[in-house]
Amino acid sequence: MILMCYLIAVILVTLEKYSAALKAEFQGNIPLLVHWDGKLIADLTSKDQFDQLPIMVSGKGVSQLLTVAKLTSGTGEPQAPAVYSAIEDWGITENIHAMCFGTTSSNTGRLAGACVLLEQKIGKELLSLTCWHHVMELLIVAVFQVCLGSTSAPQVPIFTRFQQYWMFLDQFRFKTGMSSDAVSMSVQDIKDSTTEFAKGSLRESQPRDDYREYFELIIIFLGLVPEREIQVMAPGATHHAQWMSKVIHNYSAVNSEISRVMSMKMANNLWYLSPETVGLAFFNDTIDYDTKKQMVEAVKLIEEEQPVNEHTRKISVDLKHLKKRNLEHFLNPGIWMEQEDYIHAAETVLSISAVNDHAERGSSHGSLAQELIGNITKDKSQ
Repeated sequence: MILMCYLIAVILVTLEKYSAALKAEFQGNIPLLVHWDGKLIADLTSKDQFDQLPIMVSGKGVSQLLTVAKLTSGTGEPQAPAVYSAIEDWGITENIHAMCFGTTSSNTGRLAGACVLLEQKIGKELLSLTCWHHVMELLIVAVFQVCLGSTSAPQVPIFTRFQQYWMFLDQFRFKTGMSSDAVSMSVQDIKDSTTEFAKGSLRESQPRDDYREYFELIIIFLGLVPEREIQVMAPGATHHAQWMSKVIHNYSAVNSEISRVMSMKMANNLWYLSPETVGLAFFNDTIDYDTKKQMVEAVKLIEEEQPVNEHTRKISVDLKHLKKRNLEHFLNPGIWMEQEDYIHAAETVLSISAVNDHAERGSSHGSLAQELIGNITKDKSQ
């Protein structure tokens, strides 16, 4: 027992020295984006759960976990001080220019959201970048609730039953989507482009195995075989968190209720079309020259700037007119003409990661560390 205590003390001293050296060596003198993403995990000393908040920064050639904070609740009031404390501790407050977050009320609240509180602490406005992975999850959840009903439980009962019955299934007795004439016809126009997108994504490094599995399932559904052959994985986590506009509008001919809920959810999450962020499209190589010319003309137009009454940069769009809108319609010249250096910030823009995969990886690291520490000690400070 004495030897174990001694070893733990040595490990803690070593970790403190390593942490200090890591902060001293960190090259954070570049524009940085701060990420955070909360998660409930079990407490070491009780059967209760607590909110864990991984906080990371990213930038050009940088991805660094700052800390994994333990919070009293998952609201914005404890989150903002935790994020501010982390960036202050690393001495990078002046280099933080943007923030990436999920579109929950704890983050986006006009008065007590983590975003507005963090800006107040830092003393300047930050570019708001919502995690587009989170937005897509919200759309899927909306459709799921229409089809199978809503539930307040974190677990999805039908998926839980499927998970329990998995061992009794022959995983290779399945039919692809192409075995159905109706499905085959409906995806005919997008099959090739979707397949290329999935294959291209698999050639890239995926931060999570379930992302890779998702792309492989797309290929299998379209009647093809992925590079790793056909592997049907056992069902994993089944909570709600695991499980665009023109297409959704046109889908009303098939299912009006699904079209309605997805359109409403999409309309409430058009953060990427805000005046501050839509200009990032200038640096997108997939946007054609003519569209960019129209965007430039939109920037040059002299229009009366609308007053900003709320912190959030989310815009409101009438869904009836959304099909008639193109990218250039979402630029507000009154704001853009004041941002003289923006067009020359290509390198910085291309380094922006508008997804919270960074924070999710930090959450995974924190959970593993929590499990490891729990096997050694119940002292939360250690």
